[in-house]
Amino acid sequence: MPIVLDQIQANSDRSCHFERGRKSEVAIVLSCPGSREEENIRPASGTTGKNLDLLLLKLGPLVGIPNLARSDVTVTNAFTGVEYKARTGRSEASFAEARKNDNVNRLNAELADISDLVIFCGARANAVSKLVVLRPGTKAACIPHLGMQGINQIAGDVGGAPILSVAESKAAGDKRSAKEIGRDNTSKRIEVLVQLALQQIK
Repeated sequence: MPIVLDQIQANSDRSCHFERGRKSEVAIVLSCPGSREEENIRPASGTTGKNLDLLLLKLGPLVGIPNLARSDVTVTNAFTGVEYKARTGRSEASFAEARKNDNVNRLNAELADISDLVIFCGARANAVSKLVVLRPGTKAACIPHLGMQGINQIAGDVGGAPILSVAESKAAGDKRSAKEIGRDNTSKRIEVLVQLALQQIK
């Protein structure tokens, strides 16, 4: 299967690294596909996909696009190759690979019709954002990656209050389940990413 996936053309409507949205207003650029994306032949699968759904839900009304859904948005990656430890011995492409001319040209083609906003998520995507040429008038924002490793680096909510871990919340008397506390913490962290994006496009 991996050999077949590697041969998927970058301009197809759907592959493990790319999925064209029904609309052309917004695009998300992540880092690279991993094992879940390879399995589902879809970018932003698993937890990253759930976090993306939440980001779009919170962001849409604030940029004038109510009910912004995953199916509306083009999702791609800074690098097309599938990377995970069991397959390639690493989880990310190098910055040099992401910055190669043919890769940047591929991204330019995939984002050519995006009219409003492109959000680059993660260090590799942020680096490539400086090389990509978007349509005139299309805004860009750079935020941390939407995977839990990136999300959990956010220590405070939009008001600056600390986001307590499950253990800290329980010790402070929070009666909610660990799952509820974790879900609320993720929501608070996504709100921080939304505000970070908005600060860059205003």
